[in-house]
Amino acid sequence: MVLTAEMLFIMVYLCQAHFYVIVIMQLRRRYLSHIWNILDIFYLLIALTYIVIYIYRHAVSGTQYKIATLNHCFETDKGTSAKK
Repeated sequence: MVLTAEMLFIMVYLCQAHFYVIVIMQLRRRYLSHIWNILDIFYLLIALTYIVIYIYRHAVSGTQYKIATLNHCFETDKGTSAKK
């Protein structure tokens, strides 16, 4: 369920980013003349940072899980071979 919500968040973010890129390309400097537009850009940057950190955390925790599993396997093998 959580992964579904995260994917939905990423999809909404990509749609918003696409919209803002088009608007910025059309209005150029005039887009930055309103404070709300600057806050929108700030929001997009924070959301992008969140997405990057989420993906990084997921990649690192998956790697650590694999390493921990391998370490556990080797420790188990050592324990069984010592009993023989």
